[in-house]
Amino acid sequence: MFFGDWQFILLTGVVCLIAALVYTAGPFPLAYNGLGDIAVILFFGVVPACATYYLQSGVFTPDIICVSVACGLIVDTMLILNNYRDRDEDRTNGKRSIVVLLGPGVGRWGYLLLGVVAVALCLLMLQWGRTWAALLPIIYLVPFLYTWSRIMRIDKGPELDLCFASTARNILIFGILLMVGILLG
Repeated sequence: MFFGDWQFILLTGVVCLIAALVYTAGPFPLAYNGLGDIAVILFFGVVPACATYYLQSGVFTPDIICVSVACGLIVDTMLILNNYRDRDEDRTNGKRSIVVLLGPGVGRWGYLLLGVVAVALCLLMLQWGRTWAALLPIIYLVPFLYTWSRIMRIDKGPELDLCFASTARNILIFGILLMVGILLG
């Protein structure tokens, strides 16, 4: 069986290394062409969670795919906030993030969409009998929505920097709630 083999670990590492390189380098760097968010969702959510699960179990299941996408979306809140804050500088320097390409509303509303969709994905865990994993992440919405409301009031400036600490805290809260929910079933 392939799972747990050093070949799988090596292949995953090579894929991640290539992704890290093409994120900011090469003829079409993802971060500079509106694809940074997709890369973050894949390589900070889907790939690490699914690869780790596969290494331990030898299978990919719908619930791990669901959870991995949710985690990727949550981590991407940090990138979209960063791109929202840096949109003018990015535009000047030729970095075409999704916020530069589609406007600041995508930064503000995209932030909200990422967090809400992640929680909605967790609710799908109900169909696999994982009640706690489905419901505990809902608690994340309380601090998340508070941070989002601050982002909505702040367009630019140093006050927006305070939202980074809140976003990092919220990512941690989501991770802890989801982990506890998975452990409880």
